[in-house]
Amino acid sequence: MTRLAVDRGIVHWMLPDMQRGSIPIPDRLIMTKNATFREIERKLAESLAQLEAKKEAEHISEEQAFNNELKTLMKNYRLSAADVLGIIRSAS
Repeated sequence: MTRLAVDRGIVHWMLPDMQRGSIPIPDRLIMTKNATFREIERKLAESLAQLEAKKEAEHISEEQAFNNELKTLMKNYRLSAADVLGIIRSAS
């Protein structure tokens, strides 16, 4: 079994027959990995921001639906906002 290790930008290996070797990792590969990581990190941040925006939009939509339903009930029962507030306060 070949064993690999990376230390300070150098890959070291040992083969089953105890032969050893090492080779430096080119800086462009290290930078490519860093750039790839940063790109993934940026995309994750964008996705999280979109998720938060979607959650906020859903929350606003739910509030609007509740508000519309409450106004419909108030209209059907001919209640004012003060009447509804009084009912809520008496229930607590």
